[in-house]
Amino acid sequence: MKLDELKQSWKEMNTELKRAESMNAQLRQQLTKANMRPQRERLRHIFARLMIAGFLSPWLVSMSLMKMNLAPEWLCLVLALFFLWAATTNAILYYRVGKIDLNVMSVKEALIGVLDFKKLRCRFKVVNMSVGIPVLIMLLWYCSLKGEGLDYAGLAGGVIGAIIGLLIDRNIRKQIKELEATLRDELKE
Repeated sequence: MKLDELKQSWKEMNTELKRAESMNAQLRQQLTKANMRPQRERLRHIFARLMIAGFLSPWLVSMSLMKMNLAPEWLCLVLALFFLWAATTNAILYYRVGKIDLNVMSVKEALIGVLDFKKLRCRFKVVNMSVGIPVLIMLLWYCSLKGEGLDYAGLAGGVIGAIIGLLIDRNIRKQIKELEATLRDELKE
């Protein structure tokens, strides 16, 4: 009798343990979703601001340069095309971050999505810098030919833009790293 009672209580404890483990796994996944959502939304917010700035910059910069006769039309067109390209890449990144959703994906799929996003962002960054540096050099070259202190203004604008870009890049890399770490931790457990 005692052996049967022990077996029965052991089975009950085993089922309780399995149910508790299942609940723990569900709670861990919900916590991961809760932690991932703000990180993803911060990234989307950054890319949305960059996208808006990129779409507004051609009109603000190029048109003001043309109206004040500080730059020829071809240079304004090059600047406008560069800003539109940068805005388009940020729009694509905004869309890609939005597709990473734990409500629809498994943790592994979300991690793969984050890693793919990271690669895409790196490629866009290389292309944008490869195009942006010659555009900046062209702008500085023209400003130095024009004289009247524009060379210093162009250089100051380039330095300020580079510093802002580096700070934004650092913030984006931090957000991606946190998102990736959250998903890797969940995957380990």
